[in-house]
Amino acid sequence: GNPVYLCEVAHHADSVIENHTLRRLLQAGTASAVQRAFAAEGFTHLLFDARLVFAPPGKTDLTLEEQSRLAEFLGLHAELVDREGTTLLYRIRGPERGS
Repeated sequence: GNPVYLCEVAHHADSVIENHTLRRLLQAGTASAVQRAFAAEGFTHLLFDARLVFAPPGKTDLTLEEQSRLAEFLGLHAELVDREGTTLLYRIRGPERGS
């Protein structure tokens, strides 16, 4: 199922096995550019299943480059706020607050 259905705030959800929005935002380039892309669209948090996002080639639609870019972005511009098994919730730091 889709874990965001209980959210009482506006949210955007891709299919559990597809990452259309994530892939589009990762096209911004650098980790800082990805952070600005998330902020420009009003994203404050990112919820995903690490097994599906950081899966080997052929098991995810993200390329290794996109996975690497996401890992760098999360390390520099996001904070893990909750975890349940392999489902991770990150708070995205806003560009106005720096990295």
